[in-house]
Amino acid sequence: MLQWLDFKGRGLSQGDVVTNTLCVADNSTLITTNVHDMNVLLACVNSYCQWAGVKFNMGKTEVTGYDYKRKCPLDFSILQLGNGKPKSVMP
Repeated sequence: MLQWLDFKGRGLSQGDVVTNTLCVADNSTLITTNVHDMNVLLACVNSYCQWAGVKFNMGKTEVTGYDYKRKCPLDFSILQLGNGKPKSVMP
């Protein structure tokens, strides 16, 4: 899954390096700069899980983000993970 996400190339860029995932054991954090790119990464995770027969826990799936220019939380209503929507939590 990590290689698949890396191939998508969406995330935070610093020079030639793009980071879009932080993982520890069976927990993953996806990192992007906008909601559209997050939807791309979530679709990638969903496709991988279907292919590998892995199930994710929607009860533990959360998103958070903040628009520092407008000084407000991001709207995550368009995000989709499989047949569900991740829970939005305040930053």
